[in-house]
Amino acid sequence: MKKLKAVLSLFCIFSSVFILNNRYGNIPPLGKFLDPFHGFLALVNSDKYSDDEYIFPNLNDEVKVVIDENHVPHIFAKNEYDLFFTQGYTTAFDRLWQMEFQTHAAGGRLSEIIGENALKYDQFQRRIGMVFAAENGLKETQKYPNVYSGILAYADGVNAYINSLKWDEYPIEYKILDYKPEEWTTLKTLLFLKSMAFSLSGRSSDLDFTKLRDKVSMDVLNDLFPEYPDYIDPIIPKNTFFSTPSIPLNVPDSLYKGNPYQDKILVQPDKRIGSNNWAIEGSRTKSGFPLLSNDPHLQLTLPNIWYQIHLNTPDFNVYGASLPGAPCVISGFNDFISWGETNGGDDVWDWYDIVFKSETMDEYFYDNEWIKTKKRIEEIKIRGKKSFIDTVVYTNSGPIVWNYKDQSKKMYNERNNGGEMISVGRALRWLAHDKSAESKTFYDLNKAMNYDEYVEALKYFTCPVQNFVYADIEGNIAIWHAGNTPAKWKNQGRFIMDGTDPNYVWNEPIPHYEKAHVLNPLRGYVSSANQHVTDNNYPYYLSPWLVESFRGERINQKLNDLDNAGFEEFIQIQMDNKNLMAERVLPILLDTIKNQIVPLNYVDPIGELSKWDYFFDGEKIAPTIYDKWIDYIEKFIWQDDLGKPDNDILWPDYSRLEQLLTKEHDAKWIDNINTPNIETFSMLVSQSFDSALTSLNNDFGELSEKWKWGNSRGTDIYHLAKIPGFGEIDLFTGGGKLIPNATRKHFGPSWRYIVEMSNPPKAKGILPGGQSGYPGSEFYSDMLEKWRIGELRDINSSSNPGEIPGKLLIFKGRE
Repeated sequence: MKKLKAVLSLFCIFSSVFILNNRYGNIPPLGKFLDPFHGFLALVNSDKYSDDEYIFPNLNDEVKVVIDENHVPHIFAKNEYDLFFTQGYTTAFDRLWQMEFQTHAAGGRLSEIIGENALKYDQFQRRIGMVFAAENGLKETQKYPNVYSGILAYADGVNAYINSLKWDEYPIEYKILDYKPEEWTTLKTLLFLKSMAFSLSGRSSDLDFTKLRDKVSMDVLNDLFPEYPDYIDPIIPKNTFFSTPSIPLNVPDSLYKGNPYQDKILVQPDKRIGSNNWAIEGSRTKSGFPLLSNDPHLQLTLPNIWYQIHLNTPDFNVYGASLPGAPCVISGFNDFISWGETNGGDDVWDWYDIVFKSETMDEYFYDNEWIKTKKRIEEIKIRGKKSFIDTVVYTNSGPIVWNYKDQSKKMYNERNNGGEMISVGRALRWLAHDKSAESKTFYDLNKAMNYDEYVEALKYFTCPVQNFVYADIEGNIAIWHAGNTPAKWKNQGRFIMDGTDPNYVWNEPIPHYEKAHVLNPLRGYVSSANQHVTDNNYPYYLSPWLVESFRGERINQKLNDLDNAGFEEFIQIQMDNKNLMAERVLPILLDTIKNQIVPLNYVDPIGELSKWDYFFDGEKIAPTIYDKWIDYIEKFIWQDDLGKPDNDILWPDYSRLEQLLTKEHDAKWIDNINTPNIETFSMLVSQSFDSALTSLNNDFGELSEKWKWGNSRGTDIYHLAKIPGFGEIDLFTGGGKLIPNATRKHFGPSWRYIVEMSNPPKAKGILPGGQSGYPGSEFYSDMLEKWRIGELRDINSSSNPGEIPGKLLIFKGRE
């Protein structure tokens, strides 16, 4: 019996050791994780620099780093290698896991970390050519030695930090997910930049528009999705003169009609991504100097997508938001100029139908001849499983993302005998695949001293297309629509295109000085909020999308009224919650419903709406009612005719909906074709209102505090890997879609900053989170409350480290 007890005791001990040191599903090895000396408890204060002096053999000279009260590194180096090495080190010190996880995702390598659940995602990343794009970008960047040297130095700094870590010092996410960091490479920097390009340019409506054209007609399509309606307020002021285009455009006699089949592998970035930027001339500011503002609207996560940093050498002094994983400042200012970006929205992601000679896809038909494909073997490693091997086929129109059987129609008539089914591939032509050097743009902007150098820097920016706002100490303001958008003929890329016909191939990019831009306009300001870039006078076709200009209109309203602007006035615009669509639509809806017999349960909600000022402030109830009402109106108008939007169906934008609700009450879209009755506008209004109230009652009960906008919608900022407990949930926020303060459930201003271009510049900024990537750190989310209520922190960009309060670190080379 004693022997049995001893055996059982040993068995329990060895079983416990085995269990505690091995991973089960998503549960990390608990022994490692809970180890008080090497597990998560060992990470206390791990985002604080323990020493005052650090030795790095790579450095050429001494570097001074001041970590200020907001945990922002201010780096003072005597040469660029030391500067970017230190940027890489300090960024990795705070954000290593984030940098690694994001580049694993970009490169289609998440399966290595979390297993086969990520396989479809990884396969899609490989199929769309993310690594291919990064490799092309790296080759092009190597042509610019100073830029490439900076990326190399940055990688050296990241690796210096990685190599200094022991297991117990790894960020907590490595322990939860049970893996370790690997060497950082220059390719990873390019991969991260390409992942940003995907987020900002990887959305396309080609397939949706093709389906819709087949379902309705071209005339109806153009009515529902007008490209240049009179009511838009474009970025470049209306009636701006544009020169005659220098690139001839060969338009096909008729548009190709492809099969809109869409494979389930397709992933698209969220359409809610956007941004605001603007600048106003000195004659209209309190200080007499230009003011510039930028707030990019991206997915809100912890850690935040941005990392504030201050970079100084004898040649330049720059402060702003950087992207963890890449050197330089992306949105910021130096002693001479300032800049910030919004997404340009050009259509640079097109789908082509490719005809293959056989199912082996060794050859494809183009311009009346067979051309050999190129094949790339992609090995996707899967944790705990055998690798998945995928072969990606490349054509002159890009990689084949999926293929299917189809009748050839007019694509290749010789093979259409008897309607023979042939192999067709759906190829992706994406601007990010082209050789590009966006890193050179930011390197040059960080050092630029005037408008001409800013314009020159933008020449190297390819993808994603962005609107770069500008202000300088000479008093200039400007905005440029920058990126290598191909010179397209009208409707090129609006639908699936014929990959056998040379007329559908992209032209060369629009020449740099023919890109839409304006310098020192008469109105005294420039602005953009993702709306149309120009009116219909612009000679090149940029995009098939009409993007609502409500945000841009409201910003322009505020700027038009400013003649004594300062930081406070600019913050008010950033936090402005007025919804112009509500101001135009709601009075009509209320008048319509008040003309009917109003049920008792309508009285209080109508009262809230009647006294509302159209501001989506968190403490107001009316925005919740209006938002739900508009959702049902939109559903009742479009769903019966066009289908559900979650079935790859496109609905017209809110600008078109506004036109229907204000001017087209007899439009055929008002009637529900699925009922025997003829629904009128009045019926639409009352039925949608009733449905909205029913939905709100089901969600929140009777009208109460729960109906307040900040309670009913709120904002959730999840951890990047959605690890429970590491995010901030149910923030009480105002703002929303179509509003300058574009704070939403999961998206919003990811970085707010304002700069006055005095000499030296003065600036304020804030992140929705903090500088540190360590959950539990005092700097993980310390800025979040100020961000929520619309406060910005003062920025210190002094060229003298002695004028910046904080902890001084000395980085030295080995003597």
